[in-house]
Amino acid sequence: MALQITEFTEGGASFTQSATLAVLPSTTTQSVAVSGTSTQSAALSDTTRLVRIVADENCRIASGTNPTATASSMPIQAGVTEYFGIPPGSNLKIAVISY
Repeated sequence: MALQITEFTEGGASFTQSATLAVLPSTTTQSVAVSGTSTQSAALSDTTRLVRIVADENCRIASGTNPTATASSMPIQAGVTEYFGIPPGSNLKIAVISY
């Protein structure tokens, strides 16, 4: 099973919009194995401003420069697509663990 992370250089939403919009094309897609041990993605690109995340199975994610996903990290439901804004130059990675 895997967590798919798709990176976009443009996108966003304002308080008046009801949906988050990603501007195609995406710049890259990573697939991170989901297991009972926390696994990190590669660092997101410096130009990434929005990520689309979808998992094959229920899991939990954490983000940071050296993140570890735990049983108390943010849950992601299988098959549900989530979008997250990324701060400029943050050098973030995303860690994932199954639950």
